Amino acid sequence: MTTVELRNAGGSSWSTFMGRAFLESSVLLTAVVLVWLPFRRRMSAQFAHGLFLLVLLKLVTPIPASWPSWSPDESV
Repeated sequence: MTTVELRNAGGSSWSTFMGRAFLESSVLLTAVVLVWLPFRRRMSAQFAHGLFLLVLLKLVTPIPASWPSWSPDESV
C-alpha cells in the first residue's frame, strides 16, 4: 500500500470516530443545557461551570457511550 492509501484508510476511521464523538457531545451538551436552563437563577456559578465541564470531559476521554441494545423477546 502506498502512503496515500494508508492515509485514506486512516482518514476514514478517524472521520467515523469524530462523527460519533460529535454526536455524543451534542447529545450531552443538550442534556446539560436542559438541566441548566430551569435552575440557572438558583444555581451557583461554580456548579454551573462544573456542569458544563462534563461536556469537555466527555471530549477528552475517548470512551464510547454504551447504549442499551436489548430488544423485547417476541417469542413469548
